[in-house]
Amino acid sequence: GRWDEHGLTVDARAADGKRPFSSSWERAKAAVERMQPQQAHHRTNGNDAGAVSLPTEECFEKLRQYVGGCEVELRGIEEALEETVTEVWDAFSDVIAVRYEATEHCETHELIRTDHSLVGKVMMALSSLTTEMSSLREHAERRFYAPLASFGERFEDGSLPEGEESSNVAALLPLLEELSVFVQQCYSTVLNAIAQLSGVYSDKSKHYRETFKGARVGAFLTALGELLRVLVTLDAVIGSNAELRLSWEEYKRMLQSAALEPEMFGINSKRVGRLLMAVMRLEGEVLCGGIFRGCAMQQFTAPAPDGGGGGGAEQYLFVQEVLANLRVQHAYLTQHLASATESNHRSLLVGFVATYVLLNSLNRGRDLDAKLYKAVLALKTKVPVVPLYGKAIWVLTEFVYANMPSVGKPPKDGISEYLKAMDDSLRDDVQALHMQACAWMVRMESNFSSKVFLSEVFSVRGNLLIQGVLLANHVAAVAKSNLSLHMNTPVPIKQSNLRPLYQCAQLLKAIQFTYYRKTNLVAEQILHIQRYFQSQVLKTLEPIQSDLETQLGTSQQGGFKQEEAKVDMLCTVRVMCDNLRGPNTLQRRQVIAVAWDLTPKRWIREKDIEEVTLLLRKLDILGRLERLVGEACDCSFLFWSRGLVPLFLADCRGRWKETHQLHFLMAALRDCGDLLQSGGVMHSQYTKFLMDALEGELVEPLCREIETDLRLRIHSAQIAQLQRINPVKEGVRDLSTFVGMRPLRVLNDTVDIKAKVTQYLDETFYNLTAVATNDWKTYGEMRNLAQARYGLRLTETYLPVGTLEQGLDVLEIMRNIHVFVTRFTYTMHTQVFVERPNSNKYVNTIGIQQVANSIRTHGTGIMNTTVNYTYQYLAKRFAVLSQFLYDDHIRSRLLKDTKTFREQAKELNNRYPYDRAHTFNQEIRRLGVDQAGMSYLDKFRILITEIGNALGYVRLIRAGGLNHVSGAVGFIPDLELVDAQRGEGDGTFRHFGGAAAGQGLSMETEDALANLDECIEDLTLKFSQGTDFFKLLVNVFATQLRGEDQAHLANFYAIIPPLTINFVDHMLTSKDQLAKGKRGVAGAFSDDGFMLGIAYVLRVLGQNSKFDSLHWFESVNLFLREEGRGLDRQRSEKRRASDEEMQALQLAVGRLKARQVENDLVYFTLSAACVLFPKN
Repeated sequence: GRWDEHGLTVDARAADGKRPFSSSWERAKAAVERMQPQQAHHRTNGNDAGAVSLPTEECFEKLRQYVGGCEVELRGIEEALEETVTEVWDAFSDVIAVRYEATEHCETHELIRTDHSLVGKVMMALSSLTTEMSSLREHAERRFYAPLASFGERFEDGSLPEGEESSNVAALLPLLEELSVFVQQCYSTVLNAIAQLSGVYSDKSKHYRETFKGARVGAFLTALGELLRVLVTLDAVIGSNAELRLSWEEYKRMLQSAALEPEMFGINSKRVGRLLMAVMRLEGEVLCGGIFRGCAMQQFTAPAPDGGGGGGAEQYLFVQEVLANLRVQHAYLTQHLASATESNHRSLLVGFVATYVLLNSLNRGRDLDAKLYKAVLALKTKVPVVPLYGKAIWVLTEFVYANMPSVGKPPKDGISEYLKAMDDSLRDDVQALHMQACAWMVRMESNFSSKVFLSEVFSVRGNLLIQGVLLANHVAAVAKSNLSLHMNTPVPIKQSNLRPLYQCAQLLKAIQFTYYRKTNLVAEQILHIQRYFQSQVLKTLEPIQSDLETQLGTSQQGGFKQEEAKVDMLCTVRVMCDNLRGPNTLQRRQVIAVAWDLTPKRWIREKDIEEVTLLLRKLDILGRLERLVGEACDCSFLFWSRGLVPLFLADCRGRWKETHQLHFLMAALRDCGDLLQSGGVMHSQYTKFLMDALEGELVEPLCREIETDLRLRIHSAQIAQLQRINPVKEGVRDLSTFVGMRPLRVLNDTVDIKAKVTQYLDETFYNLTAVATNDWKTYGEMRNLAQARYGLRLTETYLPVGTLEQGLDVLEIMRNIHVFVTRFTYTMHTQVFVERPNSNKYVNTIGIQQVANSIRTHGTGIMNTTVNYTYQYLAKRFAVLSQFLYDDHIRSRLLKDTKTFREQAKELNNRYPYDRAHTFNQEIRRLGVDQAGMSYLDKFRILITEIGNALGYVRLIRAGGLNHVSGAVGFIPDLELVDAQRGEGDGTFRHFGGAAAGQGLSMETEDALANLDECIEDLTLKFSQGTDFFKLLVNVFATQLRGEDQAHLANFYAIIPPLTINFVDHMLTSKDQLAKGKRGVAGAFSDDGFMLGIAYVLRVLGQNSKFDSLHWFESVNLFLREEGRGLDRQRSEKRRASDEEMQALQLAVGRLKARQVENDLVYFTLSAACVLFPKN
């Protein structure tokens, strides 16, 4: 940079708006492009051009690609680092901050260098006092306001523990003692200030007549008013804290009791007495509401009104001069209050009225200017109430009549009308302020840019910075006034005004963060902006200084008497110019302000006076810009209206398009935490309060709304009758804006709404899936929709899946297989088990789909476990079967029948006679029946049926497993590829694991790929081959039951004919009972377990060929045909028979046909069952 004629730096960089590092890469790229033709020219002149050409081209091509790649990357970095208006910076979490307020370590007398001793002393005195009063004000705001206002604040209802109030007051005593010392220091400072003013406006001094007469010390009186405002605020803060007064009275009563009976408390009576006296002193000095009154009632050193030696005239002169200053301040406040240019003028109003009351006290009750008095009271039409701090407010009329009782009865304060008008216009006012703030932020973004840095825009940028401060003060005044008045009056806040109120807080934080976001540019340019304004002031003052020096020099050279007024004016102007050429520090601004007030204005044009005054005001704002922005945008006033926070958050939840404003609101609420001691009880309680409000009013309702939205969208796609949402008529709320927000900062904690919603949905889906496992697929689809619609990555529940079609659980059947095979009948062709009828209204069924669902729930490992349970059960059933066939009656009868059949095989045409089987059945029944009328053969039939049912259950398990595996195999694109690769090498499938070998992947990744290969291979084997459980169950029993020790089982095939007859009779009876429809009667339409059991036992015993040699079903068919012919003959012979006889014949024919059908079913089913047990 360089210095121009105004002493301002002009940035020589980036005239084209590009940043240095990106433009340097562009220049490098251009240099490469320029070098390439030169190298080509050299190659054509060389002797070995062909040898050099190719490597050179490759080198330049690599260089060109490298430079181009760097340029693209840097462009991307620049775009990523570009600032945006909507970006919210967290000024409270950044570890580094830039402070651009100028500071200077020097004394006031070092800044006032003049040969004029008297004027220099006056400026030095007034400037020093101004600095001291400002420091006292800052100390009070920093040290006393928050502890006194927040004393006794609680976040929980209920009474405090006994002694807690006294303990809190005891902890407050050091602060009150410090406050007492501070008040006395303020008193002495005010005394000194009045004494200095009386010295300036003293008629005994010739400088008063020449210079100070008519001087308007506005800066000094403003500082005095600010100090008096501190005293007024302390009175109001203490008076508004009812909890402090109650606790103080309780503490005094405790001390009085301790003073009367010190032995009971175990303390020294003298110490208690001294403590009680100190407490009473503190109450009289700071707690009785008389801090300001005590200041006004001091014995000032100003001229007494009736003192000797012309004291009355001096008093009158002093009062008139101060009144003239107050009239100027009144005109200034009248111009700016309740206008667009208002900043901190409401605070200045309190100080102005306090100064007026102090002047009335100095006048010892004499009447002041009646016109000014009316003008002061007339200000209540603009601002009747000023919020001071916390719950404390300042009412103009009450303050005036409380401290000036001689003026009469106070008029109506007009607070109710003012509050009503404010409530009515609040929405419109806030909307207008919102538009102004948005326009201001847009101008900040466009004007404060690193791409433009020229001296002619300094004025615009300076005014823009000042405008933000004025706007923030205006917004804060609207919010503070409305909330304070509602807290101090019984008028409730309108529901429609909630949003404008928290919108004010959001605007304040948006303005503050705009300044913060532009910190680097403001810090870089504010010095030059201040130098620009200083140069504008110097343009006006330097000619005046030059003219005065010329005039005084001419008078001195001519021997003429120099005018004292011009000498004093030259002194003040010279001091101003000297300080304007330095940094814009607080001390220099105060010296400049005092010097400007003391400068005689009669030789300066009115236009120049207004311009210099305005520029000095701008310099003062720019010099304190960071502090003023922080004070104006401080939202700690929300602490005393924290009951509205849940309502604010609830309203924010309904405005999904403005979710970024939640960060501003939480930043505003975070300011309240600065009032409380970090790490203290109140700080933790306030944090818990905000967390609960955020959880209850925003997070939990948002979680429920997102869950409801997911449910409605999934169910609308699954349920055709469900009414779908019409987005045109009903509108659509995009709740993803809440989920996509950055985490919210709540004091020292962080709330991630996305994580909260994810946790809620994970927990809800897990619990509901655990309760109703049949809804696992619905919740899985909701998880997928949550990721697609809201970007939420939910965790898989990893719970066993279920379905409404699951029916009985496989595990329950497996554990109670002995009960299952008894209560259920099996249909082999459809592979369905149906529960036998009982007293219940409904019966259970279980098929392939239900078993597949159970396997999906419990895993494929349950299949092998089921076979193991079935093996154990069959072992027990075979023991019973062996015992039955070992019985003498059964074994002898079977031996006799087999021997007879072998002997008569040729006569019988190798067909086992039906009559012999029927006779066997009857003879077994003669051996006895049980209470239910069941013979031993019936029980043996049931045994065979239970064995067949157990095998049918195993078959059903295998079919369900294949059904389950088929769903997983659908994700494998090529099963033949898996089989082909398994056939290579060692017979292991290594598709993914083999492809990853040698690729430099981590060990965990290689292990995962190997596991994937194993899963694919296992699925392929199970789907293509499956497991032949029947073969396993045949082989495991065949080796044992075919031995010589089991010779009694060799004639099992011979008992099958009577068993089939018994089974046919049983099925005819069961179907007949089922047709009658009586509840509780054991009926069935199918019981294929019997045939499956026969086929299994035959294969285990190896007797299939022996049974086939009986040609049993041919014999049955032959017998039934003969029976049919006989019935036909009877019908032909008895054509003229009675109806009863014909009806009996018809019934006999029907029974015969039913038996024929049932025998055919047995034959076909048994043949199909034998296919399941092949010989090999």
